[in-house]
Order: sequence, then C-alpha cells, then structure tokens
Amino acid sequence: MNRRRAPHRLTFGRVFFLATIVVWSTAGLWAAPPVPEPPAPSEPPGPTIDEDVLRLGEDYLDLMKELDAVLTDFEEFYQETESASLAGVAKSAEVLRKSLKQNPTMAGHDELVEKLDDLVDRIDTVIDEADEGDSRMRRRHLRELEAFSEDLEDIRDELDSEFSEEEFVQLLDGEKMAKIFEQAARQAEKAMQMYLVQQQNLDSQLLILPPGTPAPAIGRIGAASRAKRDYFIVKSRADYDDSLTQTASLTVPNRDAMIDLRNDIGGINVRTWNRSEVSARLIIGFASGSSSSREMAQGIHLQASSDGAGLLITVEYPEDRDETAGIVGSHLEVTVPADNPIKMKNSFGAAAVADLHNSLAVANNFGSVEVKRVTGEVTIASSTGGIYVEEVTGKLTATNSFGDVEVVGANGLVTLTNSYATVSIRNSSGELTIANSGAVAVAGHKGNLAVESSNGEVEISLVTGNVTASNSFGGMQIEVVSGEVTAENSSAALEIADVGGPVRATNRFGSIEISDAKASVRAESSNSDITVVRTGGDVIVVNRFGKVTVQSSRGRVQIDNTNAVVEISDIQGGAVITNQFAPVVIDKVTGPVEVDNRNASVDLADIGGAVTVRTSFGEVSGENLGGPFIIDNTNGSVELSRLTGIAKDSRIRATSGDITIELPSAKGFNVDASTSWGRIETDLPMKISSGGNTMSGVYTAGSGYPTLTLKGENASIIISTKP
Repeated sequence: MNRRRAPHRLTFGRVFFLATIVVWSTAGLWAAPPVPEPPAPSEPPGPTIDEDVLRLGEDYLDLMKELDAVLTDFEEFYQETESASLAGVAKSAEVLRKSLKQNPTMAGHDELVEKLDDLVDRIDTVIDEADEGDSRMRRRHLRELEAFSEDLEDIRDELDSEFSEEEFVQLLDGEKMAKIFEQAARQAEKAMQMYLVQQQNLDSQLLILPPGTPAPAIGRIGAASRAKRDYFIVKSRADYDDSLTQTASLTVPNRDAMIDLRNDIGGINVRTWNRSEVSARLIIGFASGSSSSREMAQGIHLQASSDGAGLLITVEYPEDRDETAGIVGSHLEVTVPADNPIKMKNSFGAAAVADLHNSLAVANNFGSVEVKRVTGEVTIASSTGGIYVEEVTGKLTATNSFGDVEVVGANGLVTLTNSYATVSIRNSSGELTIANSGAVAVAGHKGNLAVESSNGEVEISLVTGNVTASNSFGGMQIEVVSGEVTAENSSAALEIADVGGPVRATNRFGSIEISDAKASVRAESSNSDITVVRTGGDVIVVNRFGKVTVQSSRGRVQIDNTNAVVEISDIQGGAVITNQFAPVVIDKVTGPVEVDNRNASVDLADIGGAVTVRTSFGEVSGENLGGPFIIDNTNGSVELSRLTGIAKDSRIRATSGDITIELPSAKGFNVDASTSWGRIETDLPMKISSGGNTMSGVYTAGSGYPTLTLKGENASIIISTKP
C-alpha cells in the first residue's frame, strides 16, 4: 500500500491529448476558424449530443472524486497506524454507497454497482471489528484495506475504459468542458514550449516565420506571445544567410543612471568598458532570397533614449505582419559602463552579462541566461531556459522553470527557485536558500543552507554551517557538514554522513542511514529501516514497521519501534528500548539497559550496567551480564549464562516458560526460588520444599549478601554453578 497511484481521472498523456485539441480548436492561433452558418429559422437550436456527453463526463468526474476519497482515506489509515481510526474510511464509503444508486454514470453497469456495493459491505465489516478494539486483528485489517484499494483501482480502470478518446473529443466541442480543461491546456502548452526549446537548440537568436508555415512546425511559442506578434517562431541561426546592422550610442550622465535594455523577441549580450557611454548594435538576420524577408527586417528598429535619470535601449518590431515574409532574426549587442546598474528584459533569445560592478536585473523567457563576474545585487527571473551564474559577489536571487540553474562562486545572500529542472551550486558562501521541484546539488558552501525540493535527488556536501533540507520522491545524500543537519524526506532514501553538529532526520516510506555524527542524533521514520553508526552523542530513534540498527555510539541510546527488529551494539552509554512484535538484540553496552518488548524475544550480551527487561510471548536470553538485573517475561522462557556475579539484588519472573540460569560460583549471594506447576533443579545446596502444585527452594550464603529471586508460573527453574 506504500506505492504511489497515478492520478485517477487524467494522466499526463490524456491531459496533453485533450489540451492540445482545446488549443487547436481555439480561435486565432494559426488561422481564423470557419464561421458557422446560422441555424435555419424553422429549426430552433436544442440540446445536442455534445451536451449530453458533457453531462455524462461531469458525472464520471464526480464519481472518480468519490473513489479517490476512499482510496486516500485507506492510505492515511495505513500510514498513521497508531493514531488513525477508520472513521474517515467509513464516511467516504457511505458517500460512495449512496452515489452508486444516484450517479448517472453507473446506468447500465449493474455488475459494477454490485461489485462496489459488496466492497462497501466488506469495509463495514472491518470497521465493526476494529471498533471492538482487538489489536491482534490490526495486521489483518491492514491487509484487507490494501486489498480494498486494489479492488477499487480495478473498478476505476473498468469505469475508465467505458469512455473512449472519441467521446472526450466530443466533450471538447462544448463550451463548459473547454473551461474545465483550461488549466490542462496551459500545462500542455508549457510542455510543448519546453519541448520546442529543447528541440530547436535555442542559443542566441529568435527567427521569424510567417503564419503560413504548415502546422507540423509546431508554432506554439508564437502562440505564447500572440497578443503582440503571433507570427514568430523559433528556428536555428542557419535559416538566414544575410543580415542588417543598426547602431546607437548614448552618454551616461552618472554612475547611478539605470541602463534599461529590452528585446521582446531576440537575444541580448552585454559587455562592459571604462567609458561613460553606451554603445548598442542590433543585428537583424534574414533570407537573402526573399524580398519580403528583407522588407520585414527593415521594419525592425533599434531605439535609444535618455531622460537624464536613465537610459532606455529597445528593439521595436512592426505591428503589421507580412503573410509572405521569409525568416528574420534579431540579436542585440550592448557595451555599457562597468559601474552602472542594468535592467534587461528579453524573450526567445539568450541573455548574457559579464564584468559588471553594480546591480543587475534580468527577465527572460524561452532563452538561456548567463551572468559572470558581477559585484552587486543580481536578480534573474526566467523560464524555459537555463541559468548559469559565475562569480557573483552580492545578493543573488534567481527564479526559473523548465530550465536548469547552475551557480559557481556566489558570495552573499543567495536564493534559488526552480521547477521541473535541476539546481546546482558549488564554491559559494553566505546564506543559501533553494526551492525546487527537481534535483538539487550543493558542493562546497560556507554558511547556512536551506533546501526544499521534490521529485528529484538532493545531494549536499562540504558545507561549513547548518543544513536544513526537505524532499519527497527523491533520494537525499548529505555529507561533510560542520554544523547541524535537519533533514526530512518521504518515499525515498535519506543518507547523512560526517556531521559536526546535532542531526535530526525524518522520513516516511524511505530508509534512513546516519554515520559519523559527532553530536546527538534523532531519527524518525515509518515503513522503512533506520541505521545509525558511529555517533558521538545521544541517539534517539522512533520508527514503525522498519528495522532499527544502532552501532558504535558514545552516548545514550533510546529506541521506540514496533513491528520490526531492533539491534544495537558497542554502546558506551546506556540504552532504553521499546518494541513489539519483533525481536530486540543488544550486544556490548557499557551502561544500564532497559527493554520493554511485547510478543517477541530479547537477546542480551556483554552488558556492563543494570538490566531491566519486560517482554511477553518471546524468549529472553543473556550472557555476561555485569550488573544487577530485573527480568519479567510472560509466556516465555528466560536463560542467562556466563554471569560475572550477583553484586546487588536481582530478580527473574517467568510464566509458561522455564528459567535457566548459570551462576559463577556458590559464594557471595543468596537464592530464593519458587514455582508452580514446575520443578526446581540445582547443584546448589538448597533447602527445597514442595506442596500441592508448588515448589520452593532457598540457598543462603550468609547475611548481608544480595539475593537472587526466581519466580516461575507453569515453569521449571534450573540453576547451575560454574567454578
């Protein structure tokens, strides 16, 4: 049940298919739609088949929501095993039962109705049993819930198959359904834009193509800016073989004057010099064999102006499109004073800036951004193109989507935000914050680091400072951190190594591995294993349904687990362990040990401090126990061997299981043993008496010695001594 389910109603493939048809059917994208003839006066318009299908589709979506609600409650109940109840499942199941009788989607599907109705009955049965409070039935309930989830998914798939793609195409003809899928259309358009940028090798040029180009060329980027120029489409530089050049220059009044650069459809490249003037050159490429292409190129103009407080350099494009024009492209190259602030905005082309000693703001779409060697505040907002930043001293803020972000050598307050692509940064210093829905890599950072990501791997290494990181559906590796580490993940592994400060790790449905932590460690998870190795401080572990292993700890170990094995070894402090339904194994602990286990065994070896064990339905075994012990076992045996001595009063109680103990010698302690429905066997000179179903024995070494008390019920007591 810890698997991810695909969205029930609309997969990405179906969203892409439906939204593409919505976009293609929208007026004015590639060609004007045909004008429908008005209905004849004698035939007033009435309900169409499209509206009927629309209603059926809406009913279908409603039913899918209700199925989703039940599946979600199943999963929440399964994950929150200790505190959740079946109340949410019961409520959702009742809603589903009522819907079976009323939802028009189920008309004609009597067999499915019967299946779902039977399923709800089974859910009710589990709820009734759970309300009786029998915890032993818990695992069976969880298995049944998982089976219910699989049954629901099978029924959902059967319902889904009732609707063909052709029927959904008919839905798109209705105005209401077009609105329903409006968001899906936007998502599909973004996907097509991203695909197009990847395929067209966009580096520094935007090229223009008339709207007469056949649809297979996929002019969706043009549609993204259709409000201004719906005839532009990205092509490669090789599509033109001639060019025109325009130039402009302006004097910069002072170092505070803002230099504003704009090219709505093309690239911008900025270089710096030591002069107090701006020099701009616009390169316009076109096809030499097309007169209309040349004419369109001649309609593009470079404009430069100054108002005393700042400078504006922009590229103006013709408002009237030429249906017969060939391919045209533009690129703006600007040289500016190194000490003036710059603001630049462009689309469908690369933006590049180098060697600036003031603030920089870049806004870009559908093109890459490159910033190198800037001293000052840098702000970058981009989408559908990569961002590369190198050697920035000052505050850096970069926001992107559908394009990788890479930063090398940033010194200052750094904030990186991205989605659907990777973020990587190395050799940086200052406060660093990263948010992404994709992979994140950080290597060599001086300062505190905060990472929030999902659906991608997170790799962090060589950090001098504190680290806070969260992720989901992607592994996390954090290593070589001088300060604290707080990490949270889900549905993937979490690995932390070589940390100088305290470590706090949380995960669900993914393992946790922590090694070489010099301070305290706290790890919490469920449905996965936790391993902690070589720590310098205390260790606290909380887990469910996953094995816990702790080795080589210099501090105290505290573990709370259920339904999985606990193993600890080579612990220099003490240990407190709580578990149930799985064994506990403890080896080489210097300090005291306390174990509270249920329905499973406890195995102890080489314990230097006092031992307290409470368990049931499992064997307790121990050897080489150096301190006093108190052991209470219900429905299980107790066996101790190679005891170093009885220095203080100790006690063993066992029911429905024998007590077997090997003592080091017959000196220095007293023994008081009693049992019912069992016998006492010993090589000690004990005074043994019996009566009815009971037997008791007493051995006295002398007054003032510690006493070993042994008590059995339905058990025998076997005592032996080793010279």
